[in-house]
Amino acid sequence: DGYELFRYRVFHPRMTQYTDYLDGDVERPAVTDGGGVIAFQSNAEVLDIRHTLHNGAVPPFNADGNMEIFRTSGRRKAWQITDSVGCTNDFVSIRDDGTALAFRSDCDLVPGRNPSGLKQVFLYREVFPTDPLATAAGCDVDQGCCNEANGCYRALFGEKPGTRGKG
Repeated sequence: DGYELFRYRVFHPRMTQYTDYLDGDVERPAVTDGGGVIAFQSNAEVLDIRHTLHNGAVPPFNADGNMEIFRTSGRRKAWQITDSVGCTNDFVSIRDDGTALAFRSDCDLVPGRNPSGLKQVFLYREVFPTDPLATAAGCDVDQGCCNEANGCYRALFGEKPGTRGKG
């Protein structure tokens, strides 16, 4: 009964179903130029809970069912960009090459920077491991920067469950 994510290719007429969740919705998709990467908001358990993720994170990944931000590449790869509890992440937009997302959130995603839960705009950006922003010294939490190196951000990357039937 929920909303799902589909992709329709105009030049090669084909409809592909990307999500198939029994609980939760997929909303407000944003697509890159060429359609290879799609970002969206969802209150479903988007990452496949039958698998531990690459960094050892164990399911559930969205236990409270709040709106989180996700990015997909192809039919199976998925990144859960936000990992929050009791708040909302929504209105995602995506850069044409898929390496940056902007979204709205009332969460305290950078610890201590939004304790009152006001709606703020956040930028998620992928950088190369050699980029200073990938280091703890180059990304200061007091300046509003979170990454894995400074312990403020946890990447969740895995697979989406397949669709029932051919999809």
